[in-house]
Amino acid sequence: MVETTAPTLTARLEDLGRQMTEALATVLGEETGAAPDDQLPRLVAGQIGWFHSLVYAEIGRRIVAGEKPDAIAEAVPQLLGLVEELLSEQALGYAVRER
Repeated sequence: MVETTAPTLTARLEDLGRQMTEALATVLGEETGAAPDDQLPRLVAGQIGWFHSLVYAEIGRRIVAGEKPDAIAEAVPQLLGLVEELLSEQALGYAVRER
């Protein structure tokens, strides 16, 4: 875990992440026509919020470790590939618009 020296900034970023996830859940619910008591939009938004946090934390960890930007740029898609392998078809196919 990367130690932070700005707890106020960290708390603000966490709050912004929470707000973003809540807003995304609302949009997903609207776009899919989910019932007000349907938990799926909130759960999917939570997963996306987690991925977002995971990517930024990984980038920060690698920067602090002194990795070069090119190495970081190669590692992040690999991390997302691992995350994708963990997801169910239901999560991967949720709220996909038809072309």
